[in-house]
Amino acid sequence: MGNMGVSNASTGNTGMMKLSQAAKVVQVPVAGQPGRYVTGLLPVLEEQKTTLPPTIAKRVAAVDGILKGRLKLVMLIAMVVLVVFGSIAFFMTQSHNGTATNRGRNTTTQGVAATATANAVAVGEANVLLKDPLDGNGGNIHGLPSGHLSGSFYTFKGNAYHVTVNSGNAAIALLTGISMPDAFTYSLTMQAIKGDETDNAISPNAFGMIFCFNSKTVKGKSISTFYAFEVINKKGGQYQFLKYDDSKGDNKWTPIWEHPFGREFHQGHGPKAVNTFKVLVKGTAFTFTMNGQAVKTVKDKSYNNGLVGMIVNLQGTEVAFSTLLLTNNN
Repeated sequence: MGNMGVSNASTGNTGMMKLSQAAKVVQVPVAGQPGRYVTGLLPVLEEQKTTLPPTIAKRVAAVDGILKGRLKLVMLIAMVVLVVFGSIAFFMTQSHNGTATNRGRNTTTQGVAATATANAVAVGEANVLLKDPLDGNGGNIHGLPSGHLSGSFYTFKGNAYHVTVNSGNAAIALLTGISMPDAFTYSLTMQAIKGDETDNAISPNAFGMIFCFNSKTVKGKSISTFYAFEVINKKGGQYQFLKYDDSKGDNKWTPIWEHPFGREFHQGHGPKAVNTFKVLVKGTAFTFTMNGQAVKTVKDKSYNNGLVGMIVNLQGTEVAFSTLLLTNNN
């Protein structure tokens, strides 16, 4: 029962009777707590000596007996009431303390969770190498191609960067001045606006991202190399992981991995044909995901480092690019 009754005991008074009186110790069960008892004291009344006549003495004794019995009953009822109220107070105190403790624990837990979240956000932000919505509202801050160039058209519109192919050559857009390390993650959202998605197309209706782009001059000729992660946008289409080297003549493109896409890719064009491509680069390992679902991990050691960008193939195809994110993958 906690510390109930301590103050009374310290003064030699139970609050019910003086301890100098004759008393009987009783054990009263605690309500709602089987097996637990509290100790109580019931007064033991001494018999009074009398010199009254026998007849009157008998009547007095009878009345005294009745009074004693009633007094005992009253005292017992008072003790039971005290125990019941004491038990209720105990439970209320325990409940209040438990609530206060739980609140304290919840506050501590929430504090730890908030700190962990803040730390995770701080670490995440520290790992961001480049973040650009590609909506053009901040201007063309990364030097992407703009206007008509080499038979294709590049422009910001509708909060995205649009690339439209108007010739037989693929259109490539590079972020200049940003060379990636050996370990990074490149994420880019794409929406097909229009294009030939049939099998009658002269070449595949493919688009995607390029990375590890490098250009060098060999014997007076500029040589470009890079990787490309693309999707052929047609019913029954597929993913492609390719490497490009224009020093190879007619064999510039070399497939590294190809596989049909599944339901994770939103095929076609229009508002529903929005897809987020992502590649995680770690040395010679490349892990590809589409709309948050991992599709393949491939190894190749042909190229490392270099620029990133985007690519669109097939004349008449238009793709809108947005939400570009580059993070450190160490």
